[in-house]
Amino acid sequence: MPSNRFASGKTDFPRGGFPGIVERISGLIPRRGQTAFAAEIGMSPQQLNNILKGRKNPTLEMIVSIVCTYGANGHWLLTGHGEKYVLGRPC
Repeated sequence: MPSNRFASGKTDFPRGGFPGIVERISGLIPRRGQTAFAAEIGMSPQQLNNILKGRKNPTLEMIVSIVCTYGANGHWLLTGHGEKYVLGRPC
């Protein structure tokens, strides 16, 4: 089982600070599902589910992990502007 880097539940983002971020995160989840996605970014499936359901906010660590793991554009992930993915490895 992967280490749980998100156990503290702290968030670096204000509630409502990035409209649409949950939808953009959902759009990055591969076909193999939420459990695999959660494991690949270092969090539990329950924590990811809480974020996707709007019960918790994504953390900065989660965003960085998604960017590094999937090559997502951090600016797009936070704002919805720009390209979805960046060329090369961002991390």
